[in-house]
Amino acid sequence: MSSLLHLLRATTEQATSAGASVSVQSNIAADANENERNEVLSLIARQLRSYGLIAEADAVATHIVIDSHRIAAKLPSSKLARMCFSVSSKASEKSEDASHVQRGPTLGVVDTTRAVRSAPQFVSWFATQHKGAVRGAAFSVDGAYIATASADASLKVLDVAKIQNCRKDSSMAATDKPAIRTFYDHQSAANAVAFHPNGSILASCSDDQTIKLYDLQKLNMKRGFRYMQDACAVRCISFHPTGDYLLAGTDHECVRIYDMQTFKCYRPSMPSTGDLTGSITKAEFSPFGNVFATSSTDGSIRIYDGVGGKLINTIAQAHGGASVSSIQFSQNGKWLLSCGLDSLPRLWDLGSGRVLQTFEGSSQKNISINASFSQKDELVLSLDDVSNSIVAWDCKTGTLLKKYNTMHSGPIRALHASPVDGGFVTVSDDCRMRYWFPEENF
Repeated sequence: MSSLLHLLRATTEQATSAGASVSVQSNIAADANENERNEVLSLIARQLRSYGLIAEADAVATHIVIDSHRIAAKLPSSKLARMCFSVSSKASEKSEDASHVQRGPTLGVVDTTRAVRSAPQFVSWFATQHKGAVRGAAFSVDGAYIATASADASLKVLDVAKIQNCRKDSSMAATDKPAIRTFYDHQSAANAVAFHPNGSILASCSDDQTIKLYDLQKLNMKRGFRYMQDACAVRCISFHPTGDYLLAGTDHECVRIYDMQTFKCYRPSMPSTGDLTGSITKAEFSPFGNVFATSSTDGSIRIYDGVGGKLINTIAQAHGGASVSSIQFSQNGKWLLSCGLDSLPRLWDLGSGRVLQTFEGSSQKNISINASFSQKDELVLSLDDVSNSIVAWDCKTGTLLKKYNTMHSGPIRALHASPVDGGFVTVSDDCRMRYWFPEENF
């Protein structure tokens, strides 16, 4: 929704500046601006209707020289996501340029003059349960929902606002349940989930060698409306920021790229299959979609061009030859966080391919688990497979801040942070997903 507001603001400002021009040579430019403005507003109105915000959609439609009934008859378009993505990218670039003037110490250099960040006090008051081990989880782009994937082949969707309301009144967990949807469509264990950027579609992948898509707007549907078949178990998925493409990592050594319009599958031309070994453990698009990265059981991290799919860089033996369990881009898209079976999460500079920071003090030798940035990239969060605890480091200094008791009775498989606040979730073999939040933020 924030990206819609960004786009609406940008469109309004553009129209205002065009209208305020004193030297109008012709009405052609003004007409073009007006047509572009109407198109954007029409797309926004259609998207609002798809969210069920009918009054808001009608309010936007009053500013368009188009019959509102014609708007209601049209489906949301992925073109709006591309426009929002473009506006957000430009805004981020401006913010990044401004921050260069006042930026503090650079990553990769331990700042001895900077006070050590205090450890947040994370609390957990809510957990949801599956019948099998919980293998994966994901937040929606706006942070409003969480989806979980379980070895029992089921998926759940939970409302974050309802989870937080349970903190204020524990009885609400029974009267207004946070789990709002459950899907049963896989034949084997579900491994991962991902929300489409438009928020109306959920994707999942499974040991049954399929990727399935679910329409979140159809409240009575418990099965997917589309699936993509692979020849190997699918381990991970990631949507492009525009939603036009989907990355998939499988037990095969080549990453898959699906076109979400045609559902055709592609793979990068280089390197060739013969030059690759090991299955894909994680595949992820950068926040701006200009690059994507993969991690592998062969111990390497590969960076690809997000437009042509060309291999840009290979970081061989990124974790001393140990399998690389996970990767995650920073919000500015310049750094990559990785975790491997050498117990040393690392922060990489994408431009140079060098290590900026190494995070010591945890054990990750027995289970393939991940490391994650906190919402503002201030903390690095991961797990310790010996003590079964959550570990937090200061992202800039690499200082280990604290280890937290997880309250899980089984091994933790993953940790996923919210994109909008300090909350995160952990998933475990004890069949539970547990929600955490900084106590000081209440």
